[in-house]
Amino acid sequence: MAKRSIHDEEIGLIKAMLGRGMKNRDIQFYFNRQDRPVNSGRITGIRDGSYGPEVPKAENLALDAFLASFKAAEIGAVISGPAPATEPSRAERARALFEKLEDNSWRLKDGETDQHECKKEFDPKKLSAVLCAIAAMSNNRGGYLFVGVSNSDCKVVGISDDFANFDVAKLMDKVKVHLAPTPVITTKEVIDLDRKRVGFIHVEQHPHKPVIVCKDDGDKLKEGEILFRYAGQSARIKFTDLRELLAERDRKAQLALASAAGKLATVGTANALILDTDKNVLDADGREILIDEELAKGINFIREGHFDEVDGAPTLKLVGEVKAVNVQSLLAEKHIDKAISQERILEAFLAQETVTNPREYVLAAVSQPRKWLPLFYFTNQANLTPSAMMDEVTALATSQKEKKKTVVARLSGKEKAHTSSPTRKARSVAFGLEQGTAKVPTKLEDVVTFCQAICSISKTRMSLTHALAALRHCHDLAGADSNALSSVFKAACRIDEMFFQIT
Repeated sequence: MAKRSIHDEEIGLIKAMLGRGMKNRDIQFYFNRQDRPVNSGRITGIRDGSYGPEVPKAENLALDAFLASFKAAEIGAVISGPAPATEPSRAERARALFEKLEDNSWRLKDGETDQHECKKEFDPKKLSAVLCAIAAMSNNRGGYLFVGVSNSDCKVVGISDDFANFDVAKLMDKVKVHLAPTPVITTKEVIDLDRKRVGFIHVEQHPHKPVIVCKDDGDKLKEGEILFRYAGQSARIKFTDLRELLAERDRKAQLALASAAGKLATVGTANALILDTDKNVLDADGREILIDEELAKGINFIREGHFDEVDGAPTLKLVGEVKAVNVQSLLAEKHIDKAISQERILEAFLAQETVTNPREYVLAAVSQPRKWLPLFYFTNQANLTPSAMMDEVTALATSQKEKKKTVVARLSGKEKAHTSSPTRKARSVAFGLEQGTAKVPTKLEDVVTFCQAICSISKTRMSLTHALAALRHCHDLAGADSNALSSVFKAACRIDEMFFQIT
């Protein structure tokens, strides 16, 4: 068989897009690359079965994930005529969820799911059902509320102007009164499907769920209820789902606390101030605070015990002494704390942060317990070559002689995180990573295998964004498991080598 110019996975995705009624020129946008343009004739060949007939159509969930995560910049898209500068809009993604049937009618491809809810009609005076759907989706994975779509067979029936003319600000007013914390609504739009209009509201998964009904509306909303989106319905949350939701919230709080404690340990309690944004109090523990003169002019500082406040004035209560200074005069004396922990190095790499002094992140690796820490990302950020960074590490005065040799060896490329797959399972995952199709672990016991697979690959079709997201998820799963954590650190180094090592 001749080697195809389009991979099987891409053919499956294209078939799924065609099944949703997408046009050739729209599909081209997702697959064209500088080194491999995909013409419309190739897509037509896939449509009529003359190209890749044995390849199965991608599952709907796979296509949804592809469309949701697609970024034009990741593949360097080049198409005939002006190239789109941005990723598909929310409306384009919503339209892609519908398919055209043989009788020329349209329906929601997957029907009602835990991320899609349908309402046949919209009454701006009766928003209770809409609020229920918003609350339920906020507590699950977010999703779309479609209006003008029958909830029995998910066929498009169309809507009147009531939805299009309805001010989303009025909906948000209702949301704020009845739900807390306030759900995140990103979009309210109307799409056209062969002259039948469908309205939709897109709701984000809330970062601090559960969203709780805080006030009755005399209809469907009951104070104290927690609603959850299940496949086909929005209903009161079940005990097992509530327990899992609360456990996830506690885990995030613990991670945030651990991160804050780590930063405090790095800075040192003697050098830290505590800003309570809830009470608007900055506790300096009796020390002097220096604030730029221009900034000081715009803030009313209230000493503890003096509360002559002016209504509407920006106010910050201080426990300590305040001194206004010219910041420019202090820049020459600015000091960068060098006590950077290994956890901080990994955190900054996985988040792709632009750090204040990237050079220090590389030098700090010499004094860390762990051998495997990302180096090339920070070297590039410092605008240094690996060779120049090696010279700085070599000149570093330290008692950690062996660690210094290790960092120099890694910067020189003599020692890498690249290893062979130790198990058959890891080799299987590695193949998926090379093709860009590997699934991210969902259980702690799979983290080590996934990370070993990353360390074994020399190339991947997975984007840097997806690779880092996978590692962040692995890091969350690893928790305090030392073996899993060690594998995450080493896998991060392999990603660092693949994407940032200049050869």
